[in-house]
Amino acid sequence: MKALPRTTVCIDVRTAQLAMIAVRRSAIQHWAVLPAPLDLATDASPDAAQAVASVLRDCLATWGISHPVGRLSISDDAVIMRAVQLPPMRRRDVRPALEYALDREIPFPAEKSVRSWSLTGRSDSHLDVLLAAAWRDVVDRYVEAARLAGVKVELIEPRSLGVARALHGADAVVVEAVAGRLHALRIGMLPGVAEQMPFNDSPAALRATIDELLALIGRRSAARNQAAPAHVFMAGDLEHTAGTIGFPGEPASVHLNGSPPRRPAGFQAGHYLAAIGLAMADV
Repeated sequence: MKALPRTTVCIDVRTAQLAMIAVRRSAIQHWAVLPAPLDLATDASPDAAQAVASVLRDCLATWGISHPVGRLSISDDAVIMRAVQLPPMRRRDVRPALEYALDREIPFPAEKSVRSWSLTGRSDSHLDVLLAAAWRDVVDRYVEAARLAGVKVELIEPRSLGVARALHGADAVVVEAVAGRLHALRIGMLPGVAEQMPFNDSPAALRATIDELLALIGRRSAARNQAAPAHVFMAGDLEHTAGTIGFPGEPASVHLNGSPPRRPAGFQAGHYLAAIGLAMADV
């Protein structure tokens, strides 16, 4: 990955937790998984940003970091993504063509949304482009929470993109447990597919919930004419439980991209996949 000259805080913002790493140059200096007081993607209360900022600010103070650059993940459920193809064209024609594609593909009014795009592939016959948009008020809450914590945001991206980048674009479903719910995320296709369900800790119930989630992801993939994923990766605490429930999932952390930030001894990468992917983004 490209060395980050300033301290950069990469924050995986989830419904119930914040997984944070602080990266300087090409090495992880600090890391923490913290409870999130609320869900920034859905909570529009006036003090939502301040509540999350308080948690971020306390963590940064503990780390002795002030005014870092920040990169944040946003829930895939809060983002509309469309993969489109454009014909080859002159560079000066690309932006007008993308504006037209965004107006055609994204159902949010331009004045009420934040819209972006990235070139994901190129051939002699076409350009592959990923379009993305989210409601402006949702994105503003993320930016405001970071600002109140002293963080200058340089990137906000859907969580699935960061996880996919960390795992080298693998065709897989990543399963992890967060605050009493199982989360499954299909990567290796654009846009990704995310589902979640409550579960309990008994081995039989856990295995049954994983199977149910995978079946649901499979149906949604098939509806988009996508084959079943090639792999199932277990992340976070589930990396160490797959064997005990007789599930053939692979630990996600052993499939990390070959050029993530250097990780210190004792760092449990499976808890920080999206944050690692954010650190690897070429901004």
